[in-house]
Formats: sequence, structure tokens, C-alpha cells
Amino acid sequence: MFVPYTTAPKKTIAVNSHKRKYPRRILALATRKRCLWRQYCRDRSNQHLSDRYKEAAREYTAAVYSHEVSLEQQVIEVEHFTKVINRKLGRKHNIGVIQSENGEHCVTNSSKAEALNSYFTPAYTRDHDDDPIFQRRVPDDVNIQCVPKK
Repeated sequence: MFVPYTTAPKKTIAVNSHKRKYPRRILALATRKRCLWRQYCRDRSNQHLSDRYKEAAREYTAAVYSHEVSLEQQVIEVEHFTKVINRKLGRKHNIGVIQSENGEHCVTNSSKAEALNSYFTPAYTRDHDDDPIFQRRVPDDVNIQCVPKK
């Protein structure tokens, strides 16, 4: 009896674009840690391999932590902040065209700065320690003691 032989099409694996990219030094530490882990799994009674693996894991963790801290520190710096924002927006060189509150398009850097300043200024105004006046929404005989406790 003849049975035809066919192969299933290969599944494409989606590339994870959010995967962290580390410097070669950290990748080398990860490779060394992985190698020591494989050796340790073959012989779990070997205390020397256990100590070497734990030290490699500590070095790798410390290197990743210091790398993440340095990346966050770069974002905090003012000069680097706009580059990070532009990179996330997909624009390489500058901020794109901004529409101001009155509807006109801002193209120059000074007009963009003015538009962003007028947009964000109300969010960052100083409080004058004045309590706002709110209208009462419940009858006068209702107070906080009337609310049941759970």
C-alpha cells in the first residue's frame, strides 16, 4: 500500500521586538553562567561547581542591574530625554509638527516650545493653599456619621 509522504510547513517564529539587548560583556557573563549551570546539573554533588555557578550568577545579576541603572540614568538626563522620546515616537531627528490650541501648525522649535508650554502649564501651576468651594450634594441632615461602616 502506498502512503504519500508530506512534510508540514515550518511555523514562523515571531521575533520578540521587546527583548532586552545587553552589551557583549553581559552576554559573555550569561554564557558563562549557562555553561556552569549545565556542568553543575550533570554533577550536583560537586561543591566547587556549585560555588562557581553561584558566583557567576551573582556577577551576571550585578552586571544586569548596573546596566539597567545606567540606562535609567541616561533617560533622566535632560539632554538625553528628548532623544529617548523621539526614538520612541519613531522620529529620528526632531519632534514632528504640533497643532497648537488655536489650530495652527507649529513647525519651528520656538513655536513648538510655546505650544507645549501653553499645554502643560495648567498642569504645573502652584497651589495657593485656597480650598475650593464645593456645592453640597446631599441634604443638610446627612453627614459622615450616617455612612455605615463595613
